Amino acid sequence: MNFNYEKYKHRIIAAYIDPGLMYLLNSLDKNFYSSFGMDIYLHEDSEKVPETVYQMIRANQAFNSFNLKKVVEIGNEYEQRIYFYSDEKTVEIPYDVLVKEINESISYIIKKSSDIVASVITMCLLRGSKLAHILNNINMIVEESTKIETTIDKLIFSILTGITAGFGGAFNRAILFKKVGDKFKVLRAIGDKDIESAKKSWKSFTDLRVDISTTLENYDPNFFSDFERDIVDVTLDEDEILNNEFMNEAIEGNKAIKIPGSLVEHLASKKLNIVGEIAFSPIIFDDKIFGFILCDNRYNFKPITEEQLEILDYLSKQASIIWENKISVESLRFEAGQDILTKFGNRNSFEKYLDKITLSNEENIGIIMIDIDDFKKINDKFGHDYGDKILMEFSEIVFKHIRRSDHIFRYGGDEFVLFLNDVNEEIMYDIIKAIQMDFNGSTEASFSAGAVYKTNENIYNCVKRADEFLYDSKRKGKNNITLL
Repeated sequence: MNFNYEKYKHRIIAAYIDPGLMYLLNSLDKNFYSSFGMDIYLHEDSEKVPETVYQMIRANQAFNSFNLKKVVEIGNEYEQRIYFYSDEKTVEIPYDVLVKEINESISYIIKKSSDIVASVITMCLLRGSKLAHILNNINMIVEESTKIETTIDKLIFSILTGITAGFGGAFNRAILFKKVGDKFKVLRAIGDKDIESAKKSWKSFTDLRVDISTTLENYDPNFFSDFERDIVDVTLDEDEILNNEFMNEAIEGNKAIKIPGSLVEHLASKKLNIVGEIAFSPIIFDDKIFGFILCDNRYNFKPITEEQLEILDYLSKQASIIWENKISVESLRFEAGQDILTKFGNRNSFEKYLDKITLSNEENIGIIMIDIDDFKKINDKFGHDYGDKILMEFSEIVFKHIRRSDHIFRYGGDEFVLFLNDVNEEIMYDIIKAIQMDFNGSTEASFSAGAVYKTNENIYNCVKRADEFLYDSKRKGKNNITLL
């Protein structure tokens, strides 16, 4: 290219490339396996060159779609033009088009190009429009997540709808697994139970104008499909996931991937009814796997497309951000999850607290499971009012001995879980022993406890072991404390 680049350099660098044009050029790079040759005839006065010409030169520097072959400086402003040429056809963009907005030049290229080139450009534009529509739907979910009354389940259900709906990923089925201890358990699922149900769903779907707002407006927390009911108890061992080469690759790269059916045959025995390839996308919080989404085209038998993978990957990452933010916000609203009688956290806030500990991976925590001995007999003998009085006295004693940084939850009727933060084993024992002695001295009741000290162990495993130690205490004769 024999032209004075320095003369035009400041205008080329300053040329604004619309994000839509960048998406189009990037898509052409990926989907068009040859490039356009480009010859440019521009005015020798840099101030008289149309902005579109500078945009084309700058785009050529960043993308492979256009290959700038020749630049010629001319003296006649109105003879400025660009030639695009491929194996099929040459298109000349004249001056009167170049002086308009860049979209006019794109439209002109589509009209004048060969059918193949026009088809590829149109496909890229349609794809961009679809992604914009998905982004708009995600924005609706993000806005919904800022509402205090919106539950995590509603947000998850909306994300899975986006993955399966025609206006989104268009997968036949989507299943969300959440990590619980050393297993992954089905949390929610969207899809049909069998092919006959799928056909009925397709026939009943007539409104093409729906978007995620319809799901948000009509969300029913009590709705579970037959498919979801069938698989709600399905769990997968952590090793089943991490030892799968493809799944492990997806987790390490935090990306959605496609897995051949032959490599997930072991899932067929888990009620999931998997036939053929699946898409797998991890849910990552702070570089740790919190769960994953598994999708397939089980009933229309279509191959999983790269576009479906891109949408799944995007929605999974958005789900991670929205879910993590919602957990963080709800953990700050601990008082909203209180048990009315004891003022302890309730079972729902307990589950959210475990999510928070999983995310933060906190260490040096004492986990203590407590059960009031023979509480049913107390209620039967003295009445429930007296039983409530025992629980309230227990509550007052606990709050007297724990700190602001500690948390206690009413796990069941007379079962409690106490989390002592930033302690060692000796302090943990001293606190629970002090509570026990105070309780024994203030009431005619007693309690048994099982305690575990968490360092880098999974929080769910710690709670499970503390529960086992609690029952060891009760088998020993009650009013005992069993520690690891």
